[in-house]
Amino acid sequence: MSEKATQPKRVLVTGSTGAIGAPLCQHLLGRGHYVRGFARRPTPGRGHYVRGFARRPTPG
Repeated sequence: MSEKATQPKRVLVTGSTGAIGAPLCQHLLGRGHYVRGFARRPTPGRGHYVRGFARRPTPG
């Protein structure tokens, strides 16, 4: 299988700053996908995040 995605996808990763979510985001980015993370505590300067908890997005 090719390292780069043939057709880049838009992907939302929940728990994107966690132990599994952070490496998953890096893997998807490395394959050429557009990744947006959803996390309770986004890491400043580490990409595009939506801040929230469960199904209730919070302003920020």
